[in-house]
Amino acid sequence: MIGTDRSPNLRIALLRALVLTGLTPLTPGNRISRGSWAHLRGLRLADPQFDVPSAVDAVLGADVYGMLLDNGVRHGRPGDPTAHSTIFSWVLMSAVGQPGNTSLSRIAAHHATVQPDLHLELQRFWELESVPSD
Repeated sequence: MIGTDRSPNLRIALLRALVLTGLTPLTPGNRISRGSWAHLRGLRLADPQFDVPSAVDAVLGADVYGMLLDNGVRHGRPGDPTAHSTIFSWVLMSAVGQPGNTSLSRIAAHHATVQPDLHLELQRFWELESVPSD
């Protein structure tokens, strides 16, 4: 179950969770400039220190993404972050890096695949391959 202090009675049941020891390096890779984004003023951000590199606590998949969204999107000028209202407060989405910036930066991409239990797979294989003894 996951929940939030913003909506204490709201709980989302997760059917499956992966516990990983090393999820990702600090994100963002470098401290970023906050900018002066008028469309974000007064918003309670889910991560008020989004601009400071810090550890990632959890990665939620697309299977729960729709359950997290509230009604609310704020757009700024092209290139500004977009704010989305969620059960965790407002979250920001934006392009990684600045257009035309050729400085190197570190980007973490996540892909997780759950493999079936090897023991069960081998057992099924041998059951299918066994020759009946009549």
